[in-house]
Amino acid sequence: MSFGAEMKRFLMLLLLFSAGDLLVQAQLPRIGPAEFPHLVSSARQGKSESQIQLGLAYQYGIGTQPDLQTAEYWLKSAARYGDPHAQTQLGLLYLQPQFRQTHAAQAMQWFLRAAASQFAPAEHNLGMIYLHGIGTPQSDDQALRWFRKAARHGSLQSQVYVGSILLKSSDPETRAEGFATLQRTAEQGNGKAMNFLGYCYHKGNGTSPDMEQARRWYQAAADAGDPDGMHNLSVLYFTGQGVQQDRARAFQLNQRACDRGDRGSCATLASAYLLGEGTSRNYALAYQFALTAGLDEKFLTFAGAGLAPEKKVQAALEAERWQHEHAFELSVLPQ
Repeated sequence: MSFGAEMKRFLMLLLLFSAGDLLVQAQLPRIGPAEFPHLVSSARQGKSESQIQLGLAYQYGIGTQPDLQTAEYWLKSAARYGDPHAQTQLGLLYLQPQFRQTHAAQAMQWFLRAAASQFAPAEHNLGMIYLHGIGTPQSDDQALRWFRKAARHGSLQSQVYVGSILLKSSDPETRAEGFATLQRTAEQGNGKAMNFLGYCYHKGNGTSPDMEQARRWYQAAADAGDPDGMHNLSVLYFTGQGVQQDRARAFQLNQRACDRGDRGSCATLASAYLLGEGTSRNYALAYQFALTAGLDEKFLTFAGAGLAPEKKVQAALEAERWQHEHAFELSVLPQ
């Protein structure tokens, strides 16, 4: 197989239907350098909300330089006094690569402490831990238990996962319940549920295959800002399934999804630039998006062959900028 043919196959392998799995964390604070000293002062006075905001500021370098040890200090200060937001965020911090090897068990303990307050984000994250087997044996049953709890406490995101797990069942009635759960959640405006519902119609999972409904729900998810909906809609346009084939539109959808922090779509862009699929061939951009997506050395070697050293340096800087810009989204992906 030629490398070009291999890349075409690789591109198709990237056109997958991911769940876009994210753990849930607090919203990022908006802190300028002038406001930072006031936040520090408030945190030192024992105000838990300020301690959480300061922990997030140090974790992501907002208004200051990133410092994970200091982030841990401030999050733990609030978590020790029973704040479930802080307990959940501290658990997430302990799942990051810098802490995970030594602190994964502590992450679960902090989520459990927050879940004791019926805090839906912590319950959702426990579901994610069991769903992916993060620091504990994988268990759909345990994941479903925690997602159901979080859904009862108001998490639409958890309702999506309840539906998706039920759809794995061999029992038709259970699959029907899963489909109905996703449909109900999608109709409430949840982009992730819309994407899953599109996938159900695309593959005939829990319902009969219907490409028009698949397109409709993928489009709705994309319009709601869901990067998986954008990516999966791009699959239809790339392959011409249920729509008129339009690879330029598929490329544009992947651009939008990559801009929202979806690494899989960035990988698709790398292949599109390498092969000239839906856009002009551009080896420098293929190399840049390959770095962004973390593709393997074989791809980088092929895309980077003949590139001037300064082009490679510029591509690396752009990839680093993207990673910094999307540090928030990347930090809550199961790893």
